[in-house]
Amino acid sequence: MYKKQYLCNAFVTVLTAPAKCVGTARNGFDSSITYENIRSWFENSKSLGLRRVCKVGVLNAAIRKKENLREKSKAITEFWFKYYGLVQEIAPELYMPTPEPHSGGFLYFNPPATSGIKFVHKVNRGQIDLRFARMGTQVSKLKELFQKQIRLDRMKIVKTHKSAAIRTTVDILITVDDFEEQKQKVINCILEAKAVLQWWIEHHQVVT
Repeated sequence: MYKKQYLCNAFVTVLTAPAKCVGTARNGFDSSITYENIRSWFENSKSLGLRRVCKVGVLNAAIRKKENLREKSKAITEFWFKYYGLVQEIAPELYMPTPEPHSGGFLYFNPPATSGIKFVHKVNRGQIDLRFARMGTQVSKLKELFQKQIRLDRMKIVKTHKSAAIRTTVDILITVDDFEEQKQKVINCILEAKAVLQWWIEHHQVVT
């Protein structure tokens, strides 16, 4: 845009990030420079005085933050794979997809019986949802349909943004904590998801 408006003759795109993120590929940029290189420049620039200390501190914090995020993401991904292994062992009928590296807190199941709705375990909230898209304004209709079928000890029908869900409460899992210490809670959650699936198979005809 600036070239078309004759505000500049040329431009260069530069990627700046921690060294572990930049790597060796240009990724569509003309050049790249790491936080570590910028930090070294400030460390060796004696004329900046206290500004140098401040800049170095900011860059150190940015580098540490990225390293912490990488470790957190790695721990969560390991948690997902161990969770997946238990599902295959005790509830393969949940049809849980093979996990991909990510740091989110939701896991999805894809059994044939729940085709057309979302079957999700919100591990960091302690919730298992059967979610109906675009039914947020029809919660009362779902309650009317399922009022005699829901398990009152665990289930409730709620609005979730633009959707509605039949929600079951389970233990909250902390995906960055040790898996083995939470293993029994994980098993309980998987067994509850299995029970939710069986409940849906028995009662889904109400809305079909």
